[in-house]
Amino acid sequence: MKFLAALATTAFAANLYESDFVAYVAKFNKSYGTHAEFKFRLEQYIATELRIQEFNNREGMTSTVAHNIFSDMTVEEKRRMGNDRNQVSTVSEEDVHILDGEISNGAFVDWRTQGVLNPI
Repeated sequence: MKFLAALATTAFAANLYESDFVAYVAKFNKSYGTHAEFKFRLEQYIATELRIQEFNNREGMTSTVAHNIFSDMTVEEKRRMGNDRNQVSTVSEEDVHILDGEISNGAFVDWRTQGVLNPI
């Protein structure tokens, strides 16, 4: 019985957001090869929509979020693109430059003399 309720809820949500999704597809010039992929991308869009609503309805928030070109992608697809906020930095020790001396707040630093700028 729970499965049927979940299925009915999913079907209702798909119908509720399908026209918004079609507008999204047109806005971002998206296309999908099969009806199955269209349905799959619609599900991703709905999941994103629900996260957007949750964020925008939080008390005390001074910002909002909205759909973008990535709204139909899975979390894993976004991660593979490097959009994961929890991604660990892979900076090597050669990329880190330690400046000579102390720099107080507001002091002028000529970065050219510190060896951190590349030639133009």
